[in-house]
Amino acid sequence: MSCFKFGITSAKTIAQKIKAQPTNIFNVRRSPRKIQLQRYEKILERRHELIRVYNEEFKDLPIQVLNHCDENHRSSGHLYFVRFIGKDDEYRNKFYNMMAENGVMCNVHFKPLPMLSAYKKRGFKISDYPNTYNMHKNQLTLPLNTTMSDDDAWYVIETFKQCINTLK
Repeated sequence: MSCFKFGITSAKTIAQKIKAQPTNIFNVRRSPRKIQLQRYEKILERRHELIRVYNEEFKDLPIQVLNHCDENHRSSGHLYFVRFIGKDDEYRNKFYNMMAENGVMCNVHFKPLPMLSAYKKRGFKISDYPNTYNMHKNQLTLPLNTTMSDDDAWYVIETFKQCINTLK
């Protein structure tokens, strides 16, 4: 049962709103997670299906992608990282904006801690962490959502290729 259906924000309020019998709030909060765990194998399979398609279509492009699966491991596949080889944050930002203009929302994940104001105020400098900055400056994530249709995934792929070719 969705909190949004009732226009409320907490599990306790849901229980009150639906006039439930006295309920252990822990159980109300745990219920969605239990359902999600029951679906987890299907979720993983769909993510890895999308990853396989992305990997195949991007294999000849000048990018590096995160290895999600091999004989020694299998990730949860919840993010599809792309690094633009030899490019900087200016290129990444142009690419991000071009994808967005075409209706594909990417994301820049994991901003290095020294770039956050709370850390800057404590004297941290990104220049002291060159590897961290180099990983951040040319990386973004593509949509990887288990509710994406195959057509959605192909649209992301085609848009990505168009942007790569345009921004050479």
